[in-house]
Amino acid sequence: MPTDMQSCLIFHYNLKFYDSDEDSYDSVSLKRFVMQSVIGNIVAFRVHAPCSGAFLLDIFANAVTPQEYLTGEPMKFKSVCKFKVRHPLQFFLRFCYF
Repeated sequence: MPTDMQSCLIFHYNLKFYDSDEDSYDSVSLKRFVMQSVIGNIVAFRVHAPCSGAFLLDIFANAVTPQEYLTGEPMKFKSVCKFKVRHPLQFFLRFCYF
């Protein structure tokens, strides 16, 4: 991610089973099995799949000012990247917005 955008880019993600729209496992949202972190100019997503199979990780981003973020108003995110994740392998995904 460009240095000048580190303070304004925000990210969101969805994880679902690759072959369906199902986004939960044993009544638990698959989002709980993803960890997002920002290290310098790298946004990293770590997926700890709860079971064997293929998953779709969809990453969204938006550029907002701190004032816009604090208003509590709904924000629109744009899908910027999709990954097919296969388990039993655990993937560490690096994503750069530009």
